[in-house]
Amino acid sequence: MKTKTVKRFYCEHCGKGGQSARWILWHEAACTKNPNRVCRYCGERGIPFVGIERPTEQSLAEVNELGPNSREFKADVEKALKATDECPACTLAALRDSGWPMWVFPFEFKEVKAAWWEERNGDARDPSHGVSCYPPIDESGPMPMVARVDGTICEF
Repeated sequence: MKTKTVKRFYCEHCGKGGQSARWILWHEAACTKNPNRVCRYCGERGIPFVGIERPTEQSLAEVNELGPNSREFKADVEKALKATDECPACTLAALRDSGWPMWVFPFEFKEVKAAWWEERNGDARDPSHGVSCYPPIDESGPMPMVARVDGTICEF
């Protein structure tokens, strides 16, 4: 029988683990439990304060017994979205920081994230959508290698 001892690294804020110190350091920088986080979506620093009422032992017991309908959590999610300019990661950080268990909030991170990216990116090839990240397709010549945001095309 062979045994192998490996090093594991853990996030100081949420406890997420991995075998790469570099990856965990990268995670910690934007961890939604890190009070000094830097958001990878909007670039904001820290966890935004949104004014969600902190739970008491009695209110937590009530929610665990009666479910999330015993309190209006949808208003808290809307308040958090407004305070964070609808950034999905900052909203998640604010909700996690509220002290309530995440299952009580009607917040679907994947859906909010997809809508956020769609709003900012749209269809990058659509000329009506701001600055295109892609060059116009010209079938007559060779495809350029790189197109800059300002519209200039660099060929290698």
